[in-house]
Amino acid sequence: MKIVNFISSELGTNAYLILSEKSALIDPGTYGDIVLQKLEEYNVKTPEFIILTHYHYDHSQDVLKVREMTKAKVMMHKADLEILKQRLDVEWYKNFVGFKADILLKGNETINLGNCVLKVIHTPGHSPGSICLYESKSKSLFSGDTIFPYGGIGRVDFPGGDSKELKESVEKLSKLDVKTLYPGHGEITDKEVNRQIKNSLDIARSFV
Repeated sequence: MKIVNFISSELGTNAYLILSEKSALIDPGTYGDIVLQKLEEYNVKTPEFIILTHYHYDHSQDVLKVREMTKAKVMMHKADLEILKQRLDVEWYKNFVGFKADILLKGNETINLGNCVLKVIHTPGHSPGSICLYESKSKSLFSGDTIFPYGGIGRVDFPGGDSKELKESVEKLSKLDVKTLYPGHGEITDKEVNRQIKNSLDIARSFV
């Protein structure tokens, strides 16, 4: 498994291109043209999946453009699709009118890419349908905006945010053995990541 990281929005969103027997793209953001350039650079004509960690526009806005150009299957949690439908009057989300994900997630699914398997973990709090992805062989965690390096946690003041659910989600993540953290924003880290997640849990508990 090879992981290519690049910025996919003006808000510094991390996109991840996972290269394995099959490929997957996490969070295409708002820079669809850059995403397509990266796919071309790594000779990926059609990723098997485009995975949204959550519905927020800085992670999702150009997903339709990238899907149209690559014919990849879009995966997202069903709870975030429902809240997205409630926000179609907001300018950022108007292009999602009539949008249907190809695969709706509930949590606990596995995404088989051949040489690696991603486990879907439902982590509500930042949004109702936020997900994280865990690859057990490399002990890699793609955390979206649920947790960030050095004890950071996701905001809960957006529509659908919930501090109690976020705490419970971070508790769930704290039970994993994580070697490398791939967050939705900020730097990738492999330095005592389990301790960093415990710090995130302490902070999340302080808000409840």
